[in-house]
Amino acid sequence: MVWGPGYEAFEMLDNSMWDGTRRAIAGGDVLKCKKIDRLGPIDDLKAFKYELLVVTRAGVLVGGLSHQDGEKVILSRYNPAFKDAAIDLTKVESMYLVEGFQRSVTPTARAKRAQYTEL
Repeated sequence: MVWGPGYEAFEMLDNSMWDGTRRAIAGGDVLKCKKIDRLGPIDDLKAFKYELLVVTRAGVLVGGLSHQDGEKVILSRYNPAFKDAAIDLTKVESMYLVEGFQRSVTPTARAKRAQYTEL
């Protein structure tokens, strides 16, 4: 992956974004994320099919952009075992667009993905 200013790497810790498809992100995968200062028009971001990574005091969440409701954005999870997340934008410390990821091939990551192959 090509890295530059404004990019950071995050490791996916759970399988909330794993549904067994090509777009799926699994636990152990490394995310290439570009920091954004603010959330632009949600329709513009959905057109690019970016996932959003949001950092709050409560933790880090990753999800597909579903819709925006005032000061809240709804992140959809690909894995049906995980509920969608409503994020209050006033409590966000930083936001990133997930521009790509590198699939992890470690035994632990393969085992995590194997748990969800029946999806």
